Amino acid sequence: MSVLADGAAGLPDGRDPVLVCRSGNRSRQAAELLAARGVSVPDMVGGMREWAALGLPVESARGAAGTVR
Repeated sequence: MSVLADGAAGLPDGRDPVLVCRSGNRSRQAAELLAARGVSVPDMVGGMREWAALGLPVESARGAAGTVR
């Protein structure tokens, strides 16, 4: 978020990013910053909390079953 706020695009070349955070607030802010610069990216509304609440799979950084706090 700070990289985007400083003006850098922060997006990988040749890949389609999806913005996601724990609650959906920061990813929404990032999507709004990018939209103001003419970059449209999907934002996962509700974040990982909602994803987990729906019973969808969550994985840790190491590939094991994860949790969302």
